[in-house]
Amino acid sequence: VELAETRNSNRTQDLKNSLSTRNDGTDVTFSYSYYDTINLRDSGPSVFFLDLLQKAGIKTEDVETADGYDKAPFYMGSDFKIEVNELEQAVSERAQVINCGRGSKQNTGDPAAGTATQTNNDISLSATGIQTLLACPLKYYYAYIKYLRIDEQKQRKGHEWLDNFNKGNLCHYFMEKYMSRVQNPEQALDQAVFARAYEEALAEIEEKEPYYSETVKNREKEFYKNKILGYLSFLHKAWNADYAKGKQWRVIGCELAFGKNDETGRLKPAYQGDGYTILLNGSIDRVDGYMTDDGNLKLRIIDYKTGKKENKQRELDEDTQIQHYLYALALTRYLESDDGKKRIADVFGKPYESYEFEWVGYTFPYEEEEDNRTLDVTGSVKEIQDDLKNGKCFPTEIADQLDKILGCYTKGRIEEVSANMDMLIRQKQKVIEIKIENGNQVEKEKTLPLSEYCENRYCDYQTICRKWVGTYERNDWEDE
Repeated sequence: VELAETRNSNRTQDLKNSLSTRNDGTDVTFSYSYYDTINLRDSGPSVFFLDLLQKAGIKTEDVETADGYDKAPFYMGSDFKIEVNELEQAVSERAQVINCGRGSKQNTGDPAAGTATQTNNDISLSATGIQTLLACPLKYYYAYIKYLRIDEQKQRKGHEWLDNFNKGNLCHYFMEKYMSRVQNPEQALDQAVFARAYEEALAEIEEKEPYYSETVKNREKEFYKNKILGYLSFLHKAWNADYAKGKQWRVIGCELAFGKNDETGRLKPAYQGDGYTILLNGSIDRVDGYMTDDGNLKLRIIDYKTGKKENKQRELDEDTQIQHYLYALALTRYLESDDGKKRIADVFGKPYESYEFEWVGYTFPYEEEEDNRTLDVTGSVKEIQDDLKNGKCFPTEIADQLDKILGCYTKGRIEEVSANMDMLIRQKQKVIEIKIENGNQVEKEKTLPLSEYCENRYCDYQTICRKWVGTYERNDWEDE
């Protein structure tokens, strides 16, 4: 797939400057894909390191999962130095181990169970990676196939402490600590447990995110404390209402990890595509449940979102928000595992006879209005519930998009990948508008100019994107 540098001479030098260069036989300039200007350290692999991996035909995740992995040669120590020769030798040795392993590996997983052992046609992805592909195939190509990273300087604002990332972390840290301690959620909110959990979560954030002003930090500390307290009050009110109906919800688990983040290796859900397998990884924020007298386990999957509900609704409408599908598949695998069955028996005092999803959705702790605090997607999950046991977790329209990119890519049909990318982007530029004609609402299809479509989505890759740069040079948005 053509990069922008071949179509825009103004960007060529920018791309060259981002590459590592060898000055002589020993000196190497390390250009880092992301450098944390606050903690003064690299928080990603250098371009030189990525180039070595590409030449060896391996990936960063291959290095870390190969037998005998030793972190030392691959990362900077406290003296901010790394031996180039040792790095090159380590990559070469890793490549030999990995390639030998590939030669002997067979896909011994059970596709019907949605699990697999990794082969060359397997792709390890989180929900974020899949959502990136669905939102813009070119962005996925730059980020996940070419491993391009955009240099970014962290700009601090004196009047703010937490950025969006750490606002989300604060909420997730707190909810995990609080919910893991609340055994009977239908009871009243426990202020002591709340205060302790919040202070612990805040302490974790302070270790990672420095602050320039004690006043600003204390102000935000109280601001988010009140936000979360209001959300918890809303939750306890809902739990009490359900309890009155005989639904005695219990917390089954918080931050249930699956895929490569699961150290036990027992929970590795996989999505079976057309000629490829996506090895899924991530974690479910929270799973609740209650059991009926006949042993039917009712389940609730909750994913916390600290943004606006309206933004998430737009992503759902565009088929680019898909976490609930992945979580339903992962939870299905978990319930059928020995660990999952034991956990259910521990929580409810008996095993389940059957299970079903009663509620799946997103919650928004920082929203003020109660109507904006939940987004129910249970219906979407129930539509594909029968397919989950066969490793299928996406509706047809989403599965088709994945097949057009990942299926063609794993089969080596690169020209098709490029053409399909352009086709999918053109499809996404088409939107439905509601207009009033003669007093009636009429739906009409409209094609957004590429400028409007791209500017409505945050993207790091506009300066090198072959679609964006090409239109930027010609200034003929409508034709593109």
